[in-house]
Amino acid sequence: MAVVIRAGEDRDLVAVGALHSRTRRAAYRELMSAEALEAMSPRRQHAAWAERVPRERETHRMLVAEHETTLLGFGYVGGGEDGFGWLCALHVDPAAHGTGVARLLLARAVDTLTELGHERHALWVIDGNARAIAFYTKSGWYHDGTRRTSSVGPETTEQLRYRRA
Repeated sequence: MAVVIRAGEDRDLVAVGALHSRTRRAAYRELMSAEALEAMSPRRQHAAWAERVPRERETHRMLVAEHETTLLGFGYVGGGEDGFGWLCALHVDPAAHGTGVARLLLARAVDTLTELGHERHALWVIDGNARAIAFYTKSGWYHDGTRRTSSVGPETTEQLRYRRA
C-alpha cells in the first residue's frame, strides 16, 4: 500500500474529525466511560480541530497520511510548555494498525518538530493506553516520570509524559 504523508489542509478537517472520533473510541474503550466516548462525536472532533488549527497555524503543523484519497491517520505537532516540541496528536485508523502508517507519521512528526526549531520532543499519553505506550517505547520514546491529570473530552485522565531518547 502506497502511503503519502503530507501537510494537512483545512479541507482535511472533516475527515480528521471523523477519524479522531473513531480512533479515540477504539483506543479508550477500556479506559473511559461509554458516555465520555459517545461525547467524542465526529462533529465535535471536527469543530475542535476547525477552531484549533487556524488559531495555532503559526506554531503548529498538521500532517495527514493517506492512501489514494482515503485518510489513514494524522499527526499534530508544535511548540508548547516546558520548551519542548510536542507531539500533540498521533492517530491512525484502527483498520490501518500494523501497516507502518503510525511509524511513518511519527517519523515525519519528529522531522517537522526539528524543522520548527525544537530539539527536545515530548508527548502525553493516557496511562493505561497499552498499545500507544508500546508503540512509543518501541520507537525510542521513554516515560520521564512526569504525570499529569488532564481532561480528554468530558473525562479526567491520568497522563504520562514521554520524551524522545
